[in-house]
Order: sequence, then structure tokens, then C-alpha cells
Amino acid sequence: MYAADVSTIHEGLSKLYTQIGIPYFIQSSLAGQGFVTIGDVKWRWGTPQDAISNSPAQLLFTAGLNGYDAGTSLHTAIRLGQLVELVTKAHNREVEDTVKPEMDDYKATLMTGQRQDLEKAYLKCYSEVAKINNQGSDHFTAVVNRAIGRGAVPYTDLKHMVPYMPDFETSKTSTRKKTSSGEEFVEESVYEPSGEKQWKQTMTVFRTTLLMCLAGNPNQANLKLTKESLDEFYDWMYGDELLQRSPAPSLKVVMYTERKAWKNISIYVHEGSTLQDALAKVRADSMFWIREVYERIGRGKGTSEYPDSRSRSRDKSSQDKGKSKGKGKAKGKSKWNASAAWPHAQATAPAAAASHSPTPKGKTWAKVDPKNKEYCKKHLVYQNCPGKCGRSHNCPILKLDNTPCNQNHLPGPACPHY
Repeated sequence: MYAADVSTIHEGLSKLYTQIGIPYFIQSSLAGQGFVTIGDVKWRWGTPQDAISNSPAQLLFTAGLNGYDAGTSLHTAIRLGQLVELVTKAHNREVEDTVKPEMDDYKATLMTGQRQDLEKAYLKCYSEVAKINNQGSDHFTAVVNRAIGRGAVPYTDLKHMVPYMPDFETSKTSTRKKTSSGEEFVEESVYEPSGEKQWKQTMTVFRTTLLMCLAGNPNQANLKLTKESLDEFYDWMYGDELLQRSPAPSLKVVMYTERKAWKNISIYVHEGSTLQDALAKVRADSMFWIREVYERIGRGKGTSEYPDSRSRSRDKSSQDKGKSKGKGKAKGKSKWNASAAWPHAQATAPAAAASHSPTPKGKTWAKVDPKNKEYCKKHLVYQNCPGKCGRSHNCPILKLDNTPCNQNHLPGPACPHY
């Protein structure tokens, strides 16, 4: 009987109705008149006293109407007065949360029913349910939602992407801090992902939270983004072009590059691009990916470029153990050597270009070409030679006759002798 009208009531107001015990007849009457949000009901009556005095006649529950007598009519009116008091506080908090400066984001948290509203918006926009284990915490979701409400793309580091249901492995004790004005607040955080599976789950939490907040702010026309394009962007990052390429970058390099990409996206949106165009622009920026990922391949496992704060003391102690007590400089230390990627070969016949080395696929590479010119490791292994190095950039894979292919292509599946 009342289902059609009651279904239009926003989640936050619906929870207050349930908390106070407002009859469905009253809820339906208000919703039928268009009062479906906390702000609507707040301004329906100016004060709780106005609601108690005027609501019986306005909503037709005076004594003798719709099954009400003098006692139940007064009781319902008093409950509406309590409702006005609560919605006034909730509405004031909503306004305050909207107009707070950005520096106050550290105090942001979701209000009653706000997560359910965002979930409904996600379902309506993307035709699927936002799984609770893929959603962010109340604080993280509120920070993202506030940024999008201001028309900005949120930029958050990995340790503050706290899931709504964190694992024991990643959860971290909250830290109590103080602002410059002396106001205390609790900072929630998690440990940065230590493996590919954990990082991908963190990215799922970020993506789901972002899409929930985008769906919940349909008025931000500049921040429209399809779920398909976001999924395609991360499928590309996880695939053979980046994370699974050979030779592969370290996970830490990819993790931090993904955050740098979103920093650039945030800047492009601030400069006037749409979110959809900004994402495509970063994806197409080949120089960004070369600089941040491809040029870092082969420099070690990434810890020297992106140190992990949790492992610094451990790394330092292991380095100290490796030091020798001798007088020799740097004795006992082991440094990564790029030449290790191209092992020294044993001497072979002169026709085989003097020496060669095995590849991971079991193929053999010549070390010099038929003109006795050394093959360029930077180009053939890492693809980052600046050019004019004086070495050969041709294919070094040995053929069945024990001579190098020496054609103008990289060693790999493109070579007919691979």
C-alpha cells in the first residue's frame, strides 16, 4: 500500500524513520509530497515545536482521522518533533562536511546511510553490486567522496587505501596524531602491499570506492567515467605490456608508477580535462611509461629506487653483515652488475663470432657479430640504449650453422631462429 512512496526515501532519512518509529502512513504521506531527503524534512518544519503543533492537521492524523485517537495522534506528533531535531543535526553536519576546507579531510567519515546510498548509486549506474570486501573504509570512502564532490580527482597513497574489511596481514594499528592547532585525530592506515595479490586487491578497493563515489555524485559532469574504460586501463597494466612483460619490472616500480599516473590524472582534471579524457591521455603518454617503468628495468629489484620503510633496518643490518673487516674498499659488498644478464661465454669457432651465451629460452646468443662488433646489451636486453654506442643492434641468436642471425630485429619470437 505504501511501498511505492516509501521506496523513494533516501537511505539516511529512512534509517532515522526506523530509529524513531515513524509509521509508514506518515512516511508515505511525506514522500508523496516530495520530502524524501534529510534536508527536505529539516525544512518541512522550522522547529520541533512546529512539527508537534502543525503535523497532525497537515498529514491527516488528527483524532478521528485514519484510525488515530487523541493519544496516538499526540504520540505520533511528538515523534515527528524528535525527527526534526535529529534531521536538523544531520543536515547541519552534511552542510559542514560539504564546505569544510580540504585540510579537514583527515576528519571525514561516512554518515548514517551514506554507504547504502553510494551502493545503490553504484548498482544503478553499473548494473552490478559493489561487493563489501572490495569497498573502502568509512574514512577512505568519505575522503574520496568529498574530493569528487568538490569536482576533483582524489590522490591517495597506498597506505591510506584502507579496505572496509581489512585482512589481518595488512591491518595496522591506528595512530593518534595532533594538528598544528592541537586538535587530536586518529590516522588509519595499512601496510603497503608486499606482493602482487595484495596490491591487486588494494587496487580493487580503490577502483570500487572511486566508482561508488562517482556514481553518487552525478552532478559532476566533468568526472564521468565508464567502468569498462577503468577496467581496461588496469587490465593493460596487469598484462604483457607492463607487469608481465619480459624482462619484467619490479612490482614496487609498477605500484608507484600507478600512483604517479593518478597524480597526473588529477592534475589534468584540475586543468580542465574530463576524467575520461585524462585517463586516456595518461594511458597514451608513452614517454611517461618509458621514463617510469621501462628505463628502470634491469636496475635491480627496485628497493634502491623505492625503499620500503618497513625493511630499511633489516636491509641495513644485512648490508652491515656483508661488510668485510679488511682494508679493501667496499670489500664484502655485492652489487648488481648488468653484465650478469649476459654471461661470459666460452670460446667457440671463429665463424660463430668467437663467443656466445644462453638465453632463458635455451637459445644461444653470439657476443659479437660477423664483423667482430660487440652486440649492444642495453638495446637487446633492456631496449634503453640512447644510440650511437658503436655496438651492433642486430639479432645475436645463433642459427643452426653456429653463425648469428644478425638481422635488424630484437631477439625473441620475431626471430625465425628463436
